[in-house]
This record gives sequence, C-alpha cells and structure tokens, in this order.
Amino acid sequence: MMGKNLFRSDQGRHAGLLFLLLFLFLVFDSNVQAVETITLPVHDIGSREIPLDPNDHELWDNIPETVLKLAEQNILKPKGGGATNEVQVRAVHNNGYIAFLLQWKDDTPNWERLKEFGDAAALQFPSNGTDRGSAFMGESGFMVNIWQWKADWQRDVQGGFQGTKSVYPGLFSNYTSLDSVDYAAEVSGNPNSNRSHRSSAGNFLARGFGTLTYIPQQDVSALGEYKDGVWKVVFLRALETSLEGGGRFEKGEKNFAAFAIWDGGEHERNGMKSFTKTWVLLDIQ
Repeated sequence: MMGKNLFRSDQGRHAGLLFLLLFLFLVFDSNVQAVETITLPVHDIGSREIPLDPNDHELWDNIPETVLKLAEQNILKPKGGGATNEVQVRAVHNNGYIAFLLQWKDDTPNWERLKEFGDAAALQFPSNGTDRGSAFMGESGFMVNIWQWKADWQRDVQGGFQGTKSVYPGLFSNYTSLDSVDYAAEVSGNPNSNRSHRSSAGNFLARGFGTLTYIPQQDVSALGEYKDGVWKVVFLRALETSLEGGGRFEKGEKNFAAFAIWDGGEHERNGMKSFTKTWVLLDIQ
C-alpha cells in the first residue's frame, strides 16, 4: 500500500512539473510574439543633419512616435521602480548617424547630485544584433551595449561639477585636500564621481546583472530638456563604430532595443526603474 502511495506521489510531482514547464513555455512564447509585434521604425531622412537638440521640431515633428509600455523591475533585487508608465520613442538615421528621441512625463526634474537621486534614461542593444539572449542587461555569452543619459551628468556639463562645496558653500575644512583621499571613487575610475564630464551620456557593456562596465570609448552623445512636466532626451551616435560589442546598425537590416527610465523624485536608481521587459524590433529603413 505504501509503495502505491509513493508511486502516485511521484506521478503527481511529475505531472506538476510538466504543467509548470508547459506554463513557462507558453509565457515565454507569448513574450516572443510580443517582441515581434512591437516594431520601432528607424526612418531614413536622407542627408539631413541630425542636431543634438530634442526640440528640433522641423525634424522630430515629422517622425511618427512609437509608444512603449514600461513596467516595474521586479526580477532581481533591488526591485522597484514603475513610476513611469510609458515612453514615446522616435528614431531616425541619415546614413551616417542614428538618433533616438525619448519623451516621457515626469512631475519634477531631478538633477541635483547631492540632494536627490537623478532622473535618467537608457537604451540597450544586443552586441550581436539578434534578440537571442536576455533583455535584462544580457547574460553570460550574450553581451549588450547600453547608452545611458543622466540628468545630473548633464547638470555637471552645463553648470559645473556639483561638489559638496558648490552645494554647501559654507562648508569648512581644516585639512589639506588630497585627490586620492577626497576623490577616491573618481581616482578608481567610477564615472559617477567624475568631476569633468564631457557628455551627459555614458557608453556601457554588460553580460548580465551586476556586470555593467563603463568603457573608454565614449562615442555616444545625449541631451535632455525638461519643460511643462515632460522630459525629452535625444541620443546620437555614428551608425558604424569600432567598439567591439557596440550596437550595430545597418540600413535595410533589423536589430533590437530595450528601454528604461528612472524617476529620481520617486527614489529610483540602479535596478529600481521602469523598463521594457522584452526586446523591441528596430526596422532600420
């Protein structure tokens, strides 16, 4: 009798496992179909110049927008985000450069480095030009290229580095300043602590969570503007790059992208963000 019960128990466990595998397959398959139905056209604008200006109405008002739904990052700690429900994206190329315009609603701009978390936006591309890998910052054996715009970096570029003395002018120190001590993070190569940002955009590579790497070849530009409760950010890069692992874009070809937004006013940073959970198909016309 006990043997029969054990046999039935094993049968139940096997049936449960098969059901779980079938469920996961169906969920994964539905995600793949979702990727195929979300297409972002990258419009060919001929030889027209693409200025680094999110308010170039002559250019961008003639480009249809694609609305992408965003979700809270609830896969890996630190979980959180979800303050931004959607982002409107437009994309163009002029056979020499490619540009993306991101637009989203935000109640307040956040760019004061030492007083608050900063607003930010990012694009992600598979380094090999296919979607056969994780859209969650890549994975082992599948590298991704990430472009990130940070509002506080832009504030540094436009208004000077936001150090403690600029934010708190009454600060008094009675010891001799040493860069190796006072700016240890900058000396060690942390881009967030750089006192001389030349761009508000960062170019990164990753192979999964916790592997984000800032690279020396910074060939991505970005500029944002906040007005009437809306952020507009334009990203710009040459179509071709010598960077091994950089996003690849060829006219007439397909590629993939993923998007993320951080709302500093809602304390979003690092993994706490709003993002597209699947790849978006890029149709480079």
